[in-house]
Amino acid sequence: MSNDLALATVTETLLQMLLPAVHDVIHGATVKTLPLDKATAEPGVFVNIFLYQIAPNAALRNADLPTRGADRHVMQRPCAVIDLHYLLTMHGNDNIYEPQKLLGAVVRTLHSTPFLSSAAIADAVSGALPGSDLADAPEPVKFTPQTLSLDELSKLWSSFFQTKYALSVAYLASPVFIDSVEAPSTPLPVLTRHVTVLPSLGPFIERIASQVATAAPVVDNQPIFSDYILHVVGRSLHSADTRVRIGNVLVAPASVRDDLITVNLAAVPGLSAGSRTVRVVQPVSFGTLHEPHDGLDSNAVVFMLAPRISAPSFVAATVSAPATVSVNVVPEVAEGQRLVLILDESPLPDIDRPRSFAFDGVAPSASASATVKISGVPPGTWFVRLRVDGAESSRDAAVTVTTT
Repeated sequence: MSNDLALATVTETLLQMLLPAVHDVIHGATVKTLPLDKATAEPGVFVNIFLYQIAPNAALRNADLPTRGADRHVMQRPCAVIDLHYLLTMHGNDNIYEPQKLLGAVVRTLHSTPFLSSAAIADAVSGALPGSDLADAPEPVKFTPQTLSLDELSKLWSSFFQTKYALSVAYLASPVFIDSVEAPSTPLPVLTRHVTVLPSLGPFIERIASQVATAAPVVDNQPIFSDYILHVVGRSLHSADTRVRIGNVLVAPASVRDDLITVNLAAVPGLSAGSRTVRVVQPVSFGTLHEPHDGLDSNAVVFMLAPRISAPSFVAATVSAPATVSVNVVPEVAEGQRLVLILDESPLPDIDRPRSFAFDGVAPSASASATVKISGVPPGTWFVRLRVDGAESSRDAAVTVTTT
């Protein structure tokens, strides 16, 4: 970066750049750095460099934030980035066009070399500004010609009382870096290094299938129950310690191949019916003790875990309680799960359109049974279905309703 001598270094280097150019055009011409009022009163042929404005650099003004941590210690050295606005005025005999000759030399020089090189800075600071480190700035200072309107020029010159106008041109020098004297604390050195190489692509799940038992065929798009074998099909699934995350439960798979993982759902604790997500997790062990760390995770795939129901029972309505239908549920319902009990009329030859009734409920607590209030169901035998958080059971059980 650069220290607080940066502004003076830019001006001095610009002076040294223009000095041989104006001397070649007019022998004896020189370059000075005076205020406008003093420059116009100064005799001789010269170019005057006047720094009339500085401004924060809009693009880089906040590039170093944040510079401090939560404990107020310096994390990185604060750095101000500013733009310098110069007005270069030409002084000499107007009758023989000396100001215009000087202007031509200035424009030619700053167009052919529109930046401050490290060599030019080193030459400029060797005598006048020892200790300047502008040459170490991350970006060179560049000069860009600026167009000042007649109104801007008149305001600039009128700020100096009774100062005659001189032929002038404006240039922008940017960016100029100024470092703070505060230095961040040096971190402790690294004593040991443990490098672990991971594949560029992690595991990826393509689809989910299920299997009733080990010897049964694998089927896609069939209802998945809690005693089935889940098949996770994908790529890059195998690792030294592959795990499967179902919901919030991390389990060890029954078998692992690079393209297939099988999980026995009966061995997964805490599963409840409903929408469940599956991820393949590949932890990474590294460090002195080879401790497990978060590694690579696959994409998430959703499947519906369907409930199984059995032993439906009907309780008729009383004066103080409505009629209810209760069923045993596997896996057990969790507290707060949304229940929908569906009663389907038994299809008979004389019934064209069997009726169906649906009743909502909420599981009050974790339980292996579910009870839902019903009303308005005609007496008869009805097939029972239970929907738990959108996952629906099969219609294998029937219940006899007397009166509701």
